[in-house]
Amino acid sequence: MTVADETATSGRGGQPAAAQLTVFRRSAAADVVVTVGQKVTGLKNNISNVNMANYTMDANTVTINAEYLAGLADGLKVFRILQEDGSEVIHNIQVGD
Repeated sequence: MTVADETATSGRGGQPAAAQLTVFRRSAAADVVVTVGQKVTGLKNNISNVNMANYTMDANTVTINAEYLAGLADGLKVFRILQEDGSEVIHNIQVGD
């Protein structure tokens, strides 16, 4: 599943703009690939850093492993994709069966 997401934090107070949503179903598990506008430097699940074993970065793309997503509890997960300039792109993933 590949998604282009240009939702960066706004310039006012660092508040995120509207985020994109991907639905992840365990029954049809696939890595989630998100492309952003700048070089990716990290990934957070809400405020916690995601272990680098659970995702890969390539220039302006982050790929979140299906195995990692399948292990999360059902519900909406807010991922923060960190970019080289210090901004964040918010990408929501709805995890379920």
